[in-house]
Amino acid sequence: MARHDADATAGPPADQPHGRAPAGTSDGAGSAARRRRPKGPRQIIGWLAGFLVVVLGSEFAVRAAAPHLSDPHNYFSDVATEAVHSMDTLRAHGIRSDLTFVGTSMVRRDVDADTMEAKIPDIHWAHNVGLPGAQSTVVERWLLQEVIPRLHPKRVVWGISSLDFNSGRPDHPIDQYNTARATEPGFFGDLDRIMWNSDISQYRDQLRDPYTLYTDARGRATHLVDHRPLKELATYKVGFPNHPSAARLKKTRATHFTRTRQLRNYKVGTDELAAYTTVLDSLRRQHIEVAIVIMPVPKLYLKAHPHGRADYDHWKSVVVAAAAKRHVPVVDMWDSMPDSSFRDTEHLDAAPAHVFSRMLADRLLGIGF
Repeated sequence: MARHDADATAGPPADQPHGRAPAGTSDGAGSAARRRRPKGPRQIIGWLAGFLVVVLGSEFAVRAAAPHLSDPHNYFSDVATEAVHSMDTLRAHGIRSDLTFVGTSMVRRDVDADTMEAKIPDIHWAHNVGLPGAQSTVVERWLLQEVIPRLHPKRVVWGISSLDFNSGRPDHPIDQYNTARATEPGFFGDLDRIMWNSDISQYRDQLRDPYTLYTDARGRATHLVDHRPLKELATYKVGFPNHPSAARLKKTRATHFTRTRQLRNYKVGTDELAAYTTVLDSLRRQHIEVAIVIMPVPKLYLKAHPHGRADYDHWKSVVVAAAAKRHVPVVDMWDSMPDSSFRDTEHLDAAPAHVFSRMLADRLLGIGF
């Protein structure tokens, strides 16, 4: 018992320095404490300096490579991106549109802006910014938020058809429009657009895609800026570039008809109709003259509706009534062109598109445009 007490009160062994803990005990705890000790200001400054060198170096590298990279896809489509660039150029030169056409690919392919300038005396600057794949909900945002602030049009003509109002289609283009970087609504959309000042952010999609970087490095970058003269910006050549044989054309029409999903489960949508009336009300408040054109379609287009022409006629009665309530003129040209004039279920071929454009100019003159 006495030996145990002596051991308990004895100091460290003679061969162990006084005050140092045995290996694996307090010395390990001290090392851990030193590892947990906060970094000093010099270490933090050094880390920040290294971070800035990497980020700024990457930024300068991307900016140097930017002319050789494909242009960012910030808008609803490449057509929309190119149109925005063109409208920005026109605005920078102080050009205001005398007459602007909006709508879907029907408008883009069927309406020749140059014809309007030639046939309507006080139209010197006519533009066509129709968006393929759009609906009325897309046109609402596109026209009110992108087109008008840039072109400041004196007159707007909106070419419409029943597919612009179908809420029963399997896809809804407004969803794509609302997720595009340039047009995403809300706080995160605004924050993302602030990041455009950084080329790393601006070209992030290209930098993430090895194949795009490979094709860009081989000189195949896609550029979405229209370098045509000012007079030709925000306008398009109507129709289609090639002329297939009669047999090929027949097959194209039949194939397009079987693939026409936009008219399945047809229903005039509440949101689509609300977007239409919102545009008409907004244009009138801004004292912009507006007219609606019901675009020409072939008989095959009518058959693509679940109930055929009955669905089409119902849609037409709804949109005409909404325009009449707001004293907006409607130019009804749905059956103004023979079926042989159409390349597919929706679009006119090149020569018929010029014919239709001349007819439309006459009709617009007739209502005071």
